[in-house]
Amino acid sequence: MEESIYTPSSTRGNGTSKYQLVMELGKGGMGIAHLAMSRGPQGFTKLLVLKIMRRELVAEADLRRMFLEEARISARLSHPNIVHVFEVDEHEGCPCIVMEYLEGQPLSSLLTRAPQRPPLALHLHILARALAGLHAAHELRDYDGTPLRLVHRDVSPHNVFVLFDGQVKVLDFGIAKAAGSEVETRTGTPKGKIRYMPPEQLLRDPLDRRADLFAVGVLLWEAVAGRRLWAEMEEGEVTRALLNRKIPALPDDPQIPAELRAISARALAPDPADRYPTAEAFQRDLDRYLSSQPVPCGPEEVGAYLREQFGDLRQATKKLIDYHIKSAQNGTGSTPVRTPTGPRRTTTNGFPAVPRVSGMTAMGAPATAGGLEGASGNEGGDAMTKAYPPPTIGALDPGMMTTETPTPLRAHAAAPHHWNRRLVVAGAIAGVLAFLLAGASFLRGGGSHGSEGRGGDRPASTAAVPLSPGAPVVCGPGFKPCGGECVSIERPDFGCGGESCQSCQVQNATARCNLHHQCDTAICYQSFDDCDGNSHNGCETDLRIDPDHCGACTRKCPQLPHAQRGCGDACTIWRCSAGYGDCNGVAEDGCEVSLYGADFNNCGHCGNVCVPGQHCRRGECVR
Repeated sequence: MEESIYTPSSTRGNGTSKYQLVMELGKGGMGIAHLAMSRGPQGFTKLLVLKIMRRELVAEADLRRMFLEEARISARLSHPNIVHVFEVDEHEGCPCIVMEYLEGQPLSSLLTRAPQRPPLALHLHILARALAGLHAAHELRDYDGTPLRLVHRDVSPHNVFVLFDGQVKVLDFGIAKAAGSEVETRTGTPKGKIRYMPPEQLLRDPLDRRADLFAVGVLLWEAVAGRRLWAEMEEGEVTRALLNRKIPALPDDPQIPAELRAISARALAPDPADRYPTAEAFQRDLDRYLSSQPVPCGPEEVGAYLREQFGDLRQATKKLIDYHIKSAQNGTGSTPVRTPTGPRRTTTNGFPAVPRVSGMTAMGAPATAGGLEGASGNEGGDAMTKAYPPPTIGALDPGMMTTETPTPLRAHAAAPHHWNRRLVVAGAIAGVLAFLLAGASFLRGGGSHGSEGRGGDRPASTAAVPLSPGAPVVCGPGFKPCGGECVSIERPDFGCGGESCQSCQVQNATARCNLHHQCDTAICYQSFDDCDGNSHNGCETDLRIDPDHCGACTRKCPQLPHAQRGCGDACTIWRCSAGYGDCNGVAEDGCEVSLYGADFNNCGHCGNVCVPGQHCRRGECVR
């Protein structure tokens, strides 16, 4: 089922909803994350994130139970290092999880997108705080005191989030498993990312908290070594190494402290019994090492690093969100704007020209839940006011006006006669029209300020200038007529500078207007990218499932014998051809066994061994 890109004007409803959606942040397998506003008394507004279950999945009982299981677990977790869930609710008939809004970046972005990688001490501090959050989750108990024995099962750089104030949060308990849960995953495939998975999880053995500690051990190894644990190994090679319990040791580098080498070796022990017993014990060793370092590292240093590395993106994203908030606040489905003053501008001001960032949401992920007066999150006041200051009479240059009709408004040149009666009358009429035009502009400009002074969030537009009843709307430079008023050609919710007034539709991305006033891509949703190089059609490729662009636009999965290619963050087998099976668990050689051949060790299906004296014929063991 193809879903349309969300725009505030299309989902506002009748105004009775508890939450008002502002913009779409990203999509997952079961839910769609939206930035939303919760309105309170006296105009107080709070930014939140709503993870709403996909409408086409609501009717499937198993998936609905899985989604509500995530909600049930997440709502029970309360710790400074875990993303906070306020409540579980419904939005337009779909279950939703209401979470705090986090302003920052995932650890994966710090490692791959920051101009400078985080210093080792700062990196270790982030991991120590993540361990504190995991320990709180592992220790969670039911209302009667029964331990829930919760396991996250998907600890990775994508699910460790760093805020601009230096705080660290563990995200996404979507595949977490609690003891006694009635919800089972649909397939027998292990859940999580193989490159951060312990051997017992790959073998589908019973898991406990030590599986999460192995994943943090991988994060620690990568922080100390400065590269990925499994480097560029294919998924099949990683699987083989894990099954054989061959975990790479840290490089033989004398600069690696012995204390960190010992901590890493214990965390990555193939046997769970040899690992740290709890996340708290793991965290204690990391904190002890950090306390012995000459340079202190805490939230202040983490926040300063993040603001330095991502400050520009932070400001651009604030403007982007502020724009969507202003659009969502307008009850008519459009936000009137003001005409720019001075000479005609050639750069975009009303909508931030945010550099497109692949694999990121609008803020990197769900941001700090804070109250916003008037829902304006920018530090310098009304962003729309600064982008569109009040007009002047000179801005309405008749020579640069556009109309809804193809005929330009030009005064017919008068014949070169001497002063006569007709010329005097024409001059008088022209003077009256000019006076009325100036008066209308002045009154509308004053009305706009007056409405704002009364706290109104719908300032009147002064760009629309009807010369007489029934006459076409005339717009100043940088504006176009839409629905009887003039709107900026820098507004993606009105199609930028295109002839249509329909909102820009770019798939799997947030739209913007580029320097040519055309619909363009601002930011790709998480796990999507613009692999065809055409930014006008959005981010068309899902890097998680496309075997021709698996994990990156340039990575194409090879053809496999007797199998269809698949992608699950890495190249894998989608399905085997009829009569074949992947019995060795290695994706690179495809489905290597003919299940209806003479292989008595895999007769009919993998692992079905014929007893001595039997042979395999047509998938059955016979004598």
